[in-house]
Amino acid sequence: MMVIMAGEPLQSASGVILIERVFAAPRALVFASWTHADDAAEWFAPDGFTAIHCEMDATPGGEWRIDFRSLDGQLHTEYGVFLEVIAAERLVFTLTQKSGDKSGPQTTVTVTFSDIDGGTRMRFRQSGHIGVEALNANSDGWRGCFEQLAQLLKILQSA
Repeated sequence: MMVIMAGEPLQSASGVILIERVFAAPRALVFASWTHADDAAEWFAPDGFTAIHCEMDATPGGEWRIDFRSLDGQLHTEYGVFLEVIAAERLVFTLTQKSGDKSGPQTTVTVTFSDIDGGTRMRFRQSGHIGVEALNANSDGWRGCFEQLAQLLKILQSA
């Protein structure tokens, strides 16, 4: 396992992605952007994909789902179940990716949020990937999503 900072390549075959990111936004706002469907739809799909439907029941046992379309029109879905929800502190949920009739493995995502220098430190962990190629592709996708999250947080704070 290794911590992936912006721009660093992933070189781990452990099946785990670790990303730490600091956002210039309050912890409650960062957390809400993970748990409110309207906000998640703005950043959860990688660059080049458009969210077309998003549902979030951010309670333990609650289901979530995001459908998005690629530039070439292909439909992709990510879905899962919230396992643990501690407001503004911690989220644990399952995540499965589906493209067409192919589904990836069920992974587990843990995200923690803490205050740091007027902003929020987010620690992200996703386990359960099979193979370095999938690990690297998903790591790149998450880094792009977190860039979009940073932009959304700027917009939400200026509103």
